[in-house]
Amino acid sequence: MRTGLLRLDFRRGVNVSSGRVKLSFDSEAGPSVICCISHAHSDHVVEHYKSVMSPETMALIRSRGIRVRGVRPVRNGGHIVVGDEVVLALFDSGHVLGSSQFMAEHDGGSIVYTGDINTVETLLTKPAEVRPCETLILESTYGSPEYVFPERERVYGEMVRWISRCIATGEIPAFKSYTIGKAQEIIKMVNTFTSLPVVVGVSVAEACRVFNDAGAGLEYYPVNADEGLELLSGGGCVYVDGSRRRLPTWKRVRWAVATGWALRYRFDDFDRAFPLSGHADFPNLLRHVESVGPRKIFTVHGYSARLASHLRRMGYYAEPARMDG
Repeated sequence: MRTGLLRLDFRRGVNVSSGRVKLSFDSEAGPSVICCISHAHSDHVVEHYKSVMSPETMALIRSRGIRVRGVRPVRNGGHIVVGDEVVLALFDSGHVLGSSQFMAEHDGGSIVYTGDINTVETLLTKPAEVRPCETLILESTYGSPEYVFPERERVYGEMVRWISRCIATGEIPAFKSYTIGKAQEIIKMVNTFTSLPVVVGVSVAEACRVFNDAGAGLEYYPVNADEGLELLSGGGCVYVDGSRRRLPTWKRVRWAVATGWALRYRFDDFDRAFPLSGHADFPNLLRHVESVGPRKIFTVHGYSARLASHLRRMGYYAEPARMDG
């Protein structure tokens, strides 16, 4: 598939090339390919030799003890020229700190890869930026009509009320969440709407340091610090971690999970499940497409076929990306 002089293919991932320039997006890349990494979640950090990512993404990856090589950091809102011919721009995807969309432009052709996007504002992120393009590669994690998320403020309210009930009965409310992104949003929510201290797992604390370096202003206590252990022992705090584990306390612990999948699926191993997502829901994916106004759309991940089908009924050229290999 061609857009101007840019060639797009989906062999073993999302790839764009023009002459000697070869780019991959969140896909494994050989020595001659520049890997564009959209954000720091583990399912998007792939094997590569040369890469482009935001400085925040680089710092978050390194906070997890992962070595990344050949990195060319570019801030969201900036761009580089690759091979004297392809302009590669990064701009905010709204998913987590430092998460990027990528636009490749050459000779009038333009391709945007969204990565994971969130089009609504959260306590820590702005909505995904919109840039018109010819071809849009759109994530479709929640690209099915049944996924319509409640207003975020309403979900925050439900979470805060559950926390308050746990505290009132002498229990410790605990959240299992993504170490990067969701954990920090929960911490910020507790900081903003309650006066309760927050204790966090070690890996969450490492990521929080990067968030605070970027100005997040998170207040928390690592579980392996004396203050964190003391708070857990006495109760009256909230716990946040990337995994569910036995905590060093005699208090009863109530576990909750926060994920968009809670809108449809049961989480019987948890006391509560809240539909808090870092992704755009179905209506917001459609609105994003309308704002971008692309000529062609390729949907990737999740409900890619269902979203493409709906976009075709709306009059767009849309196909699910069929990744070979």
